[in-house]
Amino acid sequence: MDDFLGFLSLVKWGLLACLFFSLSAGLTSPFILLNRNALLPHALTHILLLPLLVISLLFPNLDEFFLIPLAVVLTLILSLFIWVLERRLSIFEDSASAIVIHLSLALALVLAVKGSQYDYRLLSYLFGDILLATEQTFLISFVVFVLTLLFFLKHRYSLLISALGWEFPGINTARLNLIFLLFLCLQVVLGAKILGVLLVSAFYNFSGLVALKLSPSFRKAPLLLLSLNLASVPGGATLSYLFDIPFSAGAIIFMSLYLFLMTLKGR
Repeated sequence: MDDFLGFLSLVKWGLLACLFFSLSAGLTSPFILLNRNALLPHALTHILLLPLLVISLLFPNLDEFFLIPLAVVLTLILSLFIWVLERRLSIFEDSASAIVIHLSLALALVLAVKGSQYDYRLLSYLFGDILLATEQTFLISFVVFVLTLLFFLKHRYSLLISALGWEFPGINTARLNLIFLLFLCLQVVLGAKILGVLLVSAFYNFSGLVALKLSPSFRKAPLLLLSLNLASVPGGATLSYLFDIPFSAGAIIFMSLYLFLMTLKGR
């Protein structure tokens, strides 16, 4: 027991940061799933790897308060190329996403090799490291959650209309979707520090799918989703301690139990 408490003390800032990240992801997840765009966070995480490596090469000692906004801006700019290709080449969004993702990954690999970043730092970007989280990370995650909550409370019905593909007068869906993408980039950049770019998108899919399937109405889905996401943080930490595995892997394995139980229930 003392060993477990010592483990929690060692990773407390990472766990607290992940708690607020899970809440932020839970507020945006339903609209992504209802729009049948579950791979969007996954695409952003792959695009994010390039800005992270560029920033680490140009500004190796950049403070986290500046690193996260800069990474968000660069990721948002790169993600907008998906929209440009989609319209310029008249191709589907998934095809445009694949082009931008693979090009970003190729350039990131070149920078990792040529810039001597092909070491533990690259692995921490890919799979996350909860030990690297600091009190500053926690504060940023709290601010991101508050901003996401305010955005959700103000625009939840407009986001639902946009996600379902409906059109209502007075709703600028293009601007709304751009702001939504900005918030999503902000969350993904924050989550990548703790969970890694390859695993952070799971927080947008596992619990969201279960909540939307089990909730009798959309109004009740966010509360269930937030509860499931929150439970995955201590659950993942427990699995990480018991089996000596990365926290991110433990959290995702814990969330997979939701789907397993739902499958047994037959929903």
